[in-house]
Amino acid sequence: SLKYQALQLHKTLVVLIQYIAVNDILVVIFTGLPGIAALAADRWVVGHGMCGASLFVYASSAAFVSELISALALAKLLIVKYPLRAINFSEGSGHVIAVVLWVYSCVFPTIAIGKDPTGVY
Repeated sequence: SLKYQALQLHKTLVVLIQYIAVNDILVVIFTGLPGIAALAADRWVVGHGMCGASLFVYASSAAFVSELISALALAKLLIVKYPLRAINFSEGSGHVIAVVLWVYSCVFPTIAIGKDPTGVY
């Protein structure tokens, strides 16, 4: 019916929103759960490797979500401004955008941890 067609999102927007959700789940797994375990035990119990992984995930995910929200806003703008060209936007283009942004957001935390791996702790 017409009611359900009005609420349909563009495929590219759905893919970008899915990547935001996956990123949130990764942040909870790599930073939230070890943090809760550390609070319960009153010390860091999951090891030094997980400490570095938590920092890396936290730093890269903050940049990734910011970039994804910007990409989401830009995609919405392009869909509204150029509706006939937006027909060619596909799920694949959403995946490519998200993967490029994810790789870009991992560059700076990797450099920072690579320069001083002991500074993480």
